[in-house]
Amino acid sequence: MLMSDRRDSVIVIGAGVAGLTAARDLRREGFNVTVIEARDRIGGRLYTRHDLANTPIELGAEFIHNVKNPIWPELDAMGILPDTFSVELDEGSKHSAVDFNDPRWRILLELGRGIDADMDLAAFVGKVKSECEDIGDLDGLLDFWAARDRLETSSALHALIEIEANLEFGEFMGQSDSKLRNGWTRFLEGLRADSDIIMRDAVHHVDWRCKKIAVYGTVDGESKTHYADRVVVTLPLGVLKTNSVRFTPALPRFKQDAIASLSTLDIVKVLFIFPQKVWPVKGIHITDENVSPSESWLTNHGADHGESVVGLWAGHQEARKLLVLGYDEMIGRCKNSLKTMLGENYVEPRLAITHFWDADPYAKGTYSHTPPGTPADVRSRLAEPCDNRLYWAGEATAEFRARTVQGAYMSGKRAAAEIISHFQTVTNQPALG
Repeated sequence: MLMSDRRDSVIVIGAGVAGLTAARDLRREGFNVTVIEARDRIGGRLYTRHDLANTPIELGAEFIHNVKNPIWPELDAMGILPDTFSVELDEGSKHSAVDFNDPRWRILLELGRGIDADMDLAAFVGKVKSECEDIGDLDGLLDFWAARDRLETSSALHALIEIEANLEFGEFMGQSDSKLRNGWTRFLEGLRADSDIIMRDAVHHVDWRCKKIAVYGTVDGESKTHYADRVVVTLPLGVLKTNSVRFTPALPRFKQDAIASLSTLDIVKVLFIFPQKVWPVKGIHITDENVSPSESWLTNHGADHGESVVGLWAGHQEARKLLVLGYDEMIGRCKNSLKTMLGENYVEPRLAITHFWDADPYAKGTYSHTPPGTPADVRSRLAEPCDNRLYWAGEATAEFRARTVQGAYMSGKRAAAEIISHFQTVTNQPALG
């Protein structure tokens, strides 16, 4: 006698890419799935605005990275593939300049064998230079990592893990980027399909003591409780780190340690909408180390709408200097950078817009980062189910391409597959007696 083929009920917390993907895959397998989302929109840290310009404005993640990205078949199945276009990096860009066959990658991996998890990337670079005097300048080789955060505050171990994964995958992230001409909205709606989503329901407590897990939320100031057999948690790392959602019983120590050891990056992204074409160069990037922020890009590249949308991006130290300013002063400083970069083409923008993800109560930060001291298996620990009842997804749980839409998407598929696999294992066990 076999146990009945009853599909469990599942609550997915969060309607970002990870949550929508997990819900879609589970629903296809016959599970009863409810998605609970605190915002009045889907997408999480994908945030496309269509009401500000003649082209979509991406306040969150913007690019589809790499040729081998698993999102490509998804876009094809949704009929969105013709909506994409390539934004190949300019010649001389720090990402396009990466030489995949540079022998120094293998030298770094060899010298990094057995590296201590506490070593930062700057210290590792010093170690490499002392042991291999003819290795040359490593700054350009590691520019991609330095763009995220200072080498002193980045884990050397995780940089090496990522380098090795890139080499095995056959692409470094950012070597080939694309965009959706009409933004991420159609992709999100394709993932959503006919999912049951409860909006504006801010989860604040998950009680998983009993057979049925209770998920407590607040809708328009009123408490609301949902029950399910299993829960997929896609809360951003920043929310988990601030204990904005309480778990009863407390999460296992391995989960708490994983959350504590990761950090979120300081990022500022400001978009300026100009009433005419202002971009002075043929490529889509301008970097000027003499100003701060120092990096800009033409975000409506390929569109001819009689206007220009120019993005300014600042990371780590640059971002932290901006984040302590008042809004008007921050925008003013960004304008000054653009005046230098655009030169005589500069005109007064008709709009400047940003989204402070650190101040967003449902994000509490941008994407995840691995500081020195982070264990090698931290992301797999963050992704590990708790008692086959709480499952975990989101970019921070992705062992490959964390920090990206791809990582969030694949984490949602993984969490759904874990629930499906566990269900199939249990239902195929002979019943006692």
